[in-house]
Formats: sequence, C-alpha cells, structure tokens
Amino acid sequence: GESSLYAYAFMSTNSGFFGFPVSYAIFGADVLFVFIMQNVALSISLYITGLFLLHFFGGKKGFDKGILMNIVKNPCMVASILSVIMLFSGMHFPDLILDSITLIGDATTPFSMIFVGVMLGSCDFKGMFKDLRFVAICLLKAVAIPVITFVAPGPEVTAQTPTLPVTLARPDAACAA
Repeated sequence: GESSLYAYAFMSTNSGFFGFPVSYAIFGADVLFVFIMQNVALSISLYITGLFLLHFFGGKKGFDKGILMNIVKNPCMVASILSVIMLFSGMHFPDLILDSITLIGDATTPFSMIFVGVMLGSCDFKGMFKDLRFVAICLLKAVAIPVITFVAPGPEVTAQTPTLPVTLARPDAACAA
C-alpha cells in the first residue's frame, strides 16, 4: 500500500531532469556520456525494483508475469536497451534523424520546466505539510542523509568527495511521490 510508495520515493531519484543539462553545461559531452550511462543503469534498476516493491509490498501475493512484461514492454526500457546495443555495436543514426533527436532533446528541459511550473501552480502546499510521513521522508532524504554522509566518514574522506552530500541532497521528483 502506501508504505511501498514511501519506500520507493525514499530510494528513487530523478537525477537526469536537471542533471543532464547541468552536467553538459559545466563538464561537456565527455562527462555527460558517463553520467547518461550511469543513469541508464540506475533507471533500469529503479524501474525493476520499483515494480517489484509496489507489487509485493502493495499487498499482492505471488509472482505476476505481467510485471515482467511491463518491464520488457516499457518504452523507456526498450530505448535504454537499444541505446546500449547501438553504443557497443557502433551503430549510428543518419544525420537527419540525429539532428531531429538532438533538437527534441534540447527542447525537453525548457518544456519540462513549463510543465512543472504549471503543475506546481495547482499544488496544495499546505496539504503536503499535513502529511507527516511525507515531511519526514523529504527531511531524511534532503537533510539528514547528506549531513550524515558529510560528517560520518571524517574530514579526510569528506575533503576528497565534497560533492557527495550535495549529490545526495538534490531535491527531486521522488519527494513528490
């Protein structure tokens, strides 16, 4: 039920939404490539884990083959798998298709920001803060875990990875779940 939604919201992340354009702007295409590959693996694991978590801890009993089919037929999963196959096989799109995909990709973040703004305009922010479990998960995810990650390893490790707590604290769509 509801507990499985909170568990999934706590463990999931939406790092690509802002992460891709910011990484590209700051570090360039080489780092963006590594970030995208990491995000493909993360997305696949989160999607599979999320379906099983919501199914089994959502009160349903037994294994449902429909879940596996949902994983296999999901357009994002198909695109991710095809992109990895294309990467390792050396296949490339023709320039016309590649330019079209690039144009759509470049427009995604601005259009998404408009969409998120419209959605936020209709949110009941007072109502969100009445749900104490929601507030607790957001505080744990955005404050407590990054602080622990920064303090617990000690100054030597923290000096080597100063961006880790910020990475863990990133506000993302998981808190909206």
